[in-house]
Amino acid sequence: MARMIADSGRYNSSGLSYMVDTTFVLVRPACYSQQIEPALVEFSRCGDRTAIVSLLHQGKHRLRNVPAEQNPVAYSGSDYDAFQDALNVIEGREFYGPSTNHIPPHKGARTSRKDLKTFIETQVYSLLFWSNCVAYDSGVPAELTLTRGRLLPYLYEHSSDLEMAFTGGLRGTTLALLPTKELLAKDDLARLAKQLDRVPAPDDDAEFKKAQAKWESLRHSGNRVFFSSQYADVFGEPPSVQFNELKQMLNKALSSPYLAIVQDIE
Repeated sequence: MARMIADSGRYNSSGLSYMVDTTFVLVRPACYSQQIEPALVEFSRCGDRTAIVSLLHQGKHRLRNVPAEQNPVAYSGSDYDAFQDALNVIEGREFYGPSTNHIPPHKGARTSRKDLKTFIETQVYSLLFWSNCVAYDSGVPAELTLTRGRLLPYLYEHSSDLEMAFTGGLRGTTLALLPTKELLAKDDLARLAKQLDRVPAPDDDAEFKKAQAKWESLRHSGNRVFFSSQYADVFGEPPSVQFNELKQMLNKALSSPYLAIVQDIE
């Protein structure tokens, strides 16, 4: 069952709230099932990294044609290369060792199998997904963060069906080895698109005033501790932009047998 996404705040072990984003991503599901998943399964089964290394090179090459503002692994103002960093660890050129605070226990020490497994599972699996499976070249936005900006509050005000959909009504199949990502059913996407067609386009000025009023109310409430979910709708693109991007993404996924939408919650 899809997780609740109406509230974009979660709590860590200290009880503090932090931002949880829910993002719709336009993908080619065959890429995951035919390339990414077999590579990850093979690594998990016997430690073979050959296919993972090949996919890292493929993903790095593919993202060269993606504008920086759409590149999920680009770091503004930095020459950090996530792919080369991953390859350096996987191929043994750099030591990775959280179990030893990343300090080699002796000269010439290599990354342990356990630490390498941790590195690939926590840092490489997602990198392969974002660089290889996302349909950046589809002609429509490939990624939309729903939990920032006024889009969801606006939709909830206009449709109880949409509120139900975005608070657990969307059925998703979790991608193996990527537990934060769910492939959404086409039937759900079709219903969602139909419901969106009944909602008028947002008035950005009016929605900005609502967000501003909410922020001012929070500021003057006397409560100095704000939860991320309380001000999430203050940030993000204008709701009319988000609204149109969501409709474009849904229509593109529904019009092509090779495209789908993944709901990513993290």
